[in-house]
Amino acid sequence: MRTLADVYQNYVVELDPILWEMGRQNGIHVNNEARLQLLDEMNGIVNANQDEAQQYVPDQLFPIKHLKTEPDQTQLDNVRARGVRPIEVPNEKVKTCSNCGAQHITKTEHTGRKGGRDGKPVNTCYKSDIHLSRGIDTEYDVVLPFNPGSDDQLKSYAEHFHHRLGRNWKTGEETLDAKQVQKFITRYGDRHPIYQYALKVRKIKKARGYASGWVPDEKGLIYGQFTHTPETFRLAQKDHNLMNVSHRGDVPYAKELRRLLVAPPGYVLVEGDSSSIEAVFSGKLMGSQSYMELAKRGIHAIWALQTLGMEATPENIAWIKNSEDHAKLYETKKRTVHGTSYGMGAKLLHESYPELFPAIWVTDAKGRHLCETCTAQAEIDDFYKFVPDLQQWHMDTMKFAHKHGYLQSAWGVRNYYYRVFTFNWDTKKYKPGDDAKAAIAFLPQHSN
Repeated sequence: MRTLADVYQNYVVELDPILWEMGRQNGIHVNNEARLQLLDEMNGIVNANQDEAQQYVPDQLFPIKHLKTEPDQTQLDNVRARGVRPIEVPNEKVKTCSNCGAQHITKTEHTGRKGGRDGKPVNTCYKSDIHLSRGIDTEYDVVLPFNPGSDDQLKSYAEHFHHRLGRNWKTGEETLDAKQVQKFITRYGDRHPIYQYALKVRKIKKARGYASGWVPDEKGLIYGQFTHTPETFRLAQKDHNLMNVSHRGDVPYAKELRRLLVAPPGYVLVEGDSSSIEAVFSGKLMGSQSYMELAKRGIHAIWALQTLGMEATPENIAWIKNSEDHAKLYETKKRTVHGTSYGMGAKLLHESYPELFPAIWVTDAKGRHLCETCTAQAEIDDFYKFVPDLQQWHMDTMKFAHKHGYLQSAWGVRNYYYRVFTFNWDTKKYKPGDDAKAAIAFLPQHSN
């Protein structure tokens, strides 16, 4: 058995320097002119969505920026201000002229000039004393537009209308992440369109983060740092994650972002991918030759073809992968395969990909809304029928990890688990715990 010291020596001491050099030696060229144009387009759409959202926001929820001096029009335009409110603020130390009583004065302008020349009147307050006395200052509240992409502002909106926030299952803190926003759209979308604008702005801002961050160096390159920090030790990248630039059709600007990454003159970009490699490993680990064959041929495509009632010939498999008419069907199958293969339930599948797994509400005799994630659950049930060996292997893997407290890969690396199952005192049954998904994912992902 390999010890943790062996793992540290191989994966940290020896491998880290190699991964670092890999990242610095393999930069990717960026079309900077196209990047700047795309940023302008994204900013325009974000601003348009924010402008449309303003009509749904109560006056008391607009954020305020307090200024001690009067802003000029340029300042107001820069923050897209909705208005300015003068505010009178008592001040015990206002500069006051001892002669005429004028306040908010300066020595240079009020008492420092004698006057009487070039037609200018004599300054009767010349050399008068300036003392501090009680007075009123004028300050300014600038009313800013409501930003639906701001977590804090959106939380204030939800609390104002008594929409209950979600909880982060790790920290226990209140959250209004994308999944919770999607819940609010489902429940309150008709009466509170602000949540739909919030989700649109957030998605575009995420895509904009890539474009704004891909600033090339003097060679026109950006770099990603390779790591092996995921729990399964699989290869990953950080800083610029060029291993995972999405091309999903439901991700805003996915294709446009990928087109920013270009080859230098005389070269072409080659994308390498081990097709369904983790699914192949899953088949190997569960001892299912049929599952391995499905994974090698294209499990997402074959399942989509089965749904359409079509034969899984090589020609049909190639066709369904590139069919624009059935792109959503293929993406649905792909997300179900990946999610279910690593223990994702119907609720999380729906919340992660609401466009692919829309909510369906059914009202029972007592007026309760039920079956929120029927479409996701139906896909999961159908997938388990399509690959009947998978569900049993998941259960066997979790039981082993629960009993022994660890899983060991073919490479001799162990991963340890504390809570694979938890006991539900209401149902008097065990259910998958916090470590269940990690246990399911470890062996195929680490093998890959």
